[in-house]
Amino acid sequence: MTSKNKENKKLRLVYSVAGEMFEWEIPEGKTVNLAQHNPEPKLAIKNGKLTWITPQTGTIECIMVSGDIKKGCVKSIPQPLKIEGAWDVSFLPNLGAPSQTKFKELYSWSESSDEDIRYFSGTATYRKQIYIPKEYVQSEISLEMDLGRICVIAEVIVNGKELGILWRTPFHIDLGDAVRAGENDIQIRVTNLWPNRLIGDTHYPEDCEWGDWLPKSWPDWLEKPEKRSSKRITFTTWKHWRADDPLQPSGLMGPILIRPYMHVDLSQ
Repeated sequence: MTSKNKENKKLRLVYSVAGEMFEWEIPEGKTVNLAQHNPEPKLAIKNGKLTWITPQTGTIECIMVSGDIKKGCVKSIPQPLKIEGAWDVSFLPNLGAPSQTKFKELYSWSESSDEDIRYFSGTATYRKQIYIPKEYVQSEISLEMDLGRICVIAEVIVNGKELGILWRTPFHIDLGDAVRAGENDIQIRVTNLWPNRLIGDTHYPEDCEWGDWLPKSWPDWLEKPEKRSSKRITFTTWKHWRADDPLQPSGLMGPILIRPYMHVDLSQ
């Protein structure tokens, strides 16, 4: 706990989740929830009807203002589908990484043995065909995709339909009517931040004359349309990162689940 005066107390919290460091400053009187998100049942008005939407079996009883009692029961529901195995991955061109590759499993780009992937910053598209059994595609069931862990932002496309952008936890998205029984084409476009590329470039020879932290002059390759002499991709006017700085987790790390929710009409 730090404070300069009575009116400026705050808690500085540093913690890690799955190897990723987080830092928060919490003013006095505020709270932070450290619990991981778990899928929960919810009530909704759907087509003018009170609907219980649940990922779990069980019963519910609601007492209405009129005194009527509404009950619902779910005795069984399909288990979440684990999406495992290899993904085809394509990286944006001219940013160092291969245009096409295959990931046998999901992991952070920063952990790759290929330095062009390890230092990549930009957008990569993960693509995979997944099979959805017909018992999961029913009128009383909705499906949610849980992407697990992402760094840092993702766009989800199912069978050519753009479903939205995820930029904060939990990385869950409703598949709606985009999904179908049988084979489904899944694309997940993931974009990370620039530090990994900036750190990676510090491992390659300089192609600019520097002072302590600022360039002494504009390099010739920047002022003229000629190829750079080094493998560097980025150029900044300030040295933000060093070669020994830790890389940031990046990409789609999962685990990925397709989670069914049962919809129960309570209006009857």
